[in-house]
Amino acid sequence: MARLVLLGWLLASGARAHDVMGTVLMVDLGHERVHLEVQLPVDELRLALGAPSEAGVQALPAPPAQLAEYVLAHVGLSTPAGAPFTLHARPGELVLHDARNWLHIEVDALPPHGASPRDFVLETDVIDHRVPSHRVFVFLRRDLEGGQLGAPRIHATLHYQSTRTRVRSQGNVARGFWTALQLGAEHIAEGSDHLLFLLGLLLPAALSSTGWRWGARRPAREAGLQVVRIVTAFTLGHSLTLLLATLGLARLPETPVETAIAASVLLCALHALVPLFPRREAWVALGFGLVHGLGFASALEGLGVDGTTLALTVLGFNLGVELLQIVIVLLTLPWIYVLQGTRLGTPLRVGGALLTGLVALAWIGERAFALQTPITYWFDRAFAHAWLGLLALALLGSLSAIRAARTRPRALPASSCCP
Repeated sequence: MARLVLLGWLLASGARAHDVMGTVLMVDLGHERVHLEVQLPVDELRLALGAPSEAGVQALPAPPAQLAEYVLAHVGLSTPAGAPFTLHARPGELVLHDARNWLHIEVDALPPHGASPRDFVLETDVIDHRVPSHRVFVFLRRDLEGGQLGAPRIHATLHYQSTRTRVRSQGNVARGFWTALQLGAEHIAEGSDHLLFLLGLLLPAALSSTGWRWGARRPAREAGLQVVRIVTAFTLGHSLTLLLATLGLARLPETPVETAIAASVLLCALHALVPLFPRREAWVALGFGLVHGLGFASALEGLGVDGTTLALTVLGFNLGVELLQIVIVLLTLPWIYVLQGTRLGTPLRVGGALLTGLVALAWIGERAFALQTPITYWFDRAFAHAWLGLLALALLGSLSAIRAARTRPRALPASSCCP
């Protein structure tokens, strides 16, 4: 019991599962299948296979494909009634952690026809069939329909005298939809680059343009329609690539995607300074929304999204993104609009654009060239207290609105005529 408490504390503190001294078996529950990631310590794997030590204890004792077959021979899933699951294994990566090599083997398990992938018996004697002191730590890592998306949760510790454990999870599609919605909202709340992109487009959205200069404030109705067009276009763009990426039809390496997102923030910051694409903001939002959608897709990787849950998960995630975007627009745009009708409007726009551009340049340097600057560190600290900036914006906007109301000329009463 003490071991389980300690493992739970380590994971809650952000420790990696490799910090335990034994095989780690991560369980991801999907709607139609179970996914396992088996993390094997190579030194103990060599002992289990009786491999000679001339090549060193960290060298693989056999080809990766053969080791995948070894895992299939020593890991099994079955229904509570004993019907076996169909397992397919493929070699994963070799990870060095704490001067120790770990081999990852990926296993997909399909239940028998009519059986649930959310209630099964897991049995394994991997390594401990030859090394009695070995332990296998089973973690529940992801369970979208059960609401499990945080740090992996310890489920059981197995050894040569106890090789079986039953995995059961209560969940349903509706709960999975709600979990995906929350995940989408959290991704926007924590995605400072997505929010800065949106802010860069909103800063000049209520202004008319004359040549290479921003001009007077537009009427409220016209400005509101412009913002609706921008947000809708951004939504369409990222929704399309998010769906395609989740289906595996549109994938790019993480580095160019994240760099392109930072470049989109920089372009919007420049546009807030000088009209680069006046009256075409919606098209730009649509184009860069396609890029941001690829960034959103990373949040759905490995969630056990399959079969009939795919559409609902993408819909829920998108809905969470849009709901929080709408809240942010409603909380910021009215005050930006009010201030743009005062002497503070230009300093607000220019200052916001310069800060946004500076952070975007730091992101590009960090993501494309691995250049570390203190800018991102201080921005992350400030972003953690973004509500203070929103409060200051609301306060300035309120004071400006009150002042404008007091100085507005009052209509003279109509003079009465004497008969």
